[in-house]
Amino acid sequence: MSVPQRNNQGRFAEVPTVFAQQIRGGPQGRLAGATPERFAAIAPVCGGGRRSDARRIGQEKLPTWVFHGAKDQTVPLEESQRMVDMVKRFGGEVDFTIYPKAGHDSWTEAYNTAELYKWFLSHRRR
Repeated sequence: MSVPQRNNQGRFAEVPTVFAQQIRGGPQGRLAGATPERFAAIAPVCGGGRRSDARRIGQEKLPTWVFHGAKDQTVPLEESQRMVDMVKRFGGEVDFTIYPKAGHDSWTEAYNTAELYKWFLSHRRR
């Protein structure tokens, strides 16, 4: 899947639509927060992050679907909840799925969710 984008010579070039998923907080949120225009959508799994990243993700309206296991003892559920709340506070819309029986391995359930792939494909970079 690709979208037209002007290159540095002012011509249109085909640029692939980029989706990001991440396990266990950090790099994806920082990358998406620094350059939200690069992504069509993101799906952090058992994450967390910085206020500055949440602000950019929210202000840019980057489609976000967060997943976390309620029994996660490695990354507390509150870390994802805090990021979700901050993105919303800055104007973003976030889907948040909590798996009540999952621990830190919530990515297994997340990646087995067929709707996630449909959701990714329903978004394009702006």
